[in-house]
Amino acid sequence: MKSTILTTLVIIILGIFNNVSAQAIEYDPSRHCYLDPSTQECLPNTILSALPFLRIVPDARGAALGDAGIAISPDPSEMHFNAAKLAMSEKEFELSTTYTPWLKNLGLNDIYLAYLSGYNKFDKLQAIGYSIRFFSLGEIEYRNDQSDITGTGNPSEFEAAIAYSRKLSD
Repeated sequence: MKSTILTTLVIIILGIFNNVSAQAIEYDPSRHCYLDPSTQECLPNTILSALPFLRIVPDARGAALGDAGIAISPDPSEMHFNAAKLAMSEKEFELSTTYTPWLKNLGLNDIYLAYLSGYNKFDKLQAIGYSIRFFSLGEIEYRNDQSDITGTGNPSEFEAAIAYSRKLSD
């Protein structure tokens, strides 16, 4: 019986991840550019890692503690720090929104982080949390090797998360 359950579980997991594929961006030294995985054409001014936007603390309360938001009482921003704490919250429902402008003192008004998070408690023991994070990198000019402008773009980063938490005891 145990082996049947284990075999079924392995088949289900393999079935779920069967269609998952990763696309690696590769560099072409002859053309001095990074290639689009699907078309093999040069990508304009490829930025491989602008910044690790998932590490940016979205709320002021957690950021004020030196990014140690896990040490405070539960609130909707726990979706960033530790979603397991949502089951410990005392309220049945909470919603939080934040907007954080970036590099405003440099005159860049189009770079910002927007974060929406919340949770619902089903009962004293369990809760479901959800969040959406959007980071706008502003307008960027694309240039070629001779520094001629080849176009502009508005790159952005996006994350959506759902979590379930449950207390194992009172």
